[in-house]
Parts: sequence; C-alpha cells; structure tokens
Amino acid sequence: MYYDDPYNPTLENEYDVVPSRADMMSVADSDSVTVNSRILKIRKLTDDLKNEDKGYCKIKRMGLNSTNPYAMTSIEIYSGSSMPGCAIRNAITGVRFPHYKVGTRDEFMFFKVGIATGEKGLRGNSTFFFDNPEQYERHMHCKLDTTTKSEWAERNRQEILIRNSKE
Repeated sequence: MYYDDPYNPTLENEYDVVPSRADMMSVADSDSVTVNSRILKIRKLTDDLKNEDKGYCKIKRMGLNSTNPYAMTSIEIYSGSSMPGCAIRNAITGVRFPHYKVGTRDEFMFFKVGIATGEKGLRGNSTFFFDNPEQYERHMHCKLDTTTKSEWAERNRQEILIRNSKE
C-alpha cells in the first residue's frame, strides 16, 4: 500500500516549501503565493516540528526587554533526558552530544541548570545543559554571581585536566 509520507525526504509533497533565493527575491511566484505567505508557512511547519519534540519548551517572562519592561519575552529552550546514560543535550540548540552522558562525570563539562519556577511552558525534565555560565546568562537574560562562575570554571578546568591526563 502506497501512502504519501510527509517525513520521507525522497518524496515530493506540499511540505517541501524551502524557498530558493530566487523565490525570496520575487514578489510573487506563478501560483500567486507571496513570499511572506511562504515564509509564514515555513515558520508554522518549524513551530509544529519543535512542538513535537518532548524536550522543547517555550517559556514567557516579563521584564526582560530593556526598552519595555512590561513586555513579554519568549525563551526557547531544550531539556534532555534525566535517565543516566542518555546523551547530554544542548539547551539552546537542542543538539545531543552522543559522547557525553547524563549521570557521569561528563556533566562537569557543561553548566547544568535546574529550572524549578513552575512557569507555563516548562514540561517534563527541567534540567538544562549550557556550554558555560555566560551562555546561560545571555540566553536566559539573567546575571549570575561571580562565585558561581568561578566554582564552575574551577570544576570544569579540573575535569579537563583529568581527561587530558587519561589520554
């Protein structure tokens, strides 16, 4: 039985809407579909794909915008699995690192954060792995104290020394 699988990359279907540079430059194509409507369709498909991911969270916080402190700002973030032995996942990109495992010393290579604010949008595991504390500050629009940063840097440096001595 044949069916049109929208996730099969070898099949042509209506989900293949990645525009070329020529499409982006033109005002309208032969089907009289504007570039803006194609971009909106791509954004909707991207949002649908993100929402299918169990680890994807989109939280809204007020007061992060410096020009308007009463405006809501959305923060997209990815959580990984909390099961020991699973791959660590980058909180910003969602990329899984197969050589780094949860529940091992590999966690010392990352800045690990548990968010327990109860905000709407957080679902499932609320443990997030960032490359460093500065990346966490930039993405979450907050400031950490220097003690936390220096403790993480020292622990990370020690872990790197241990890994280099084993090689």
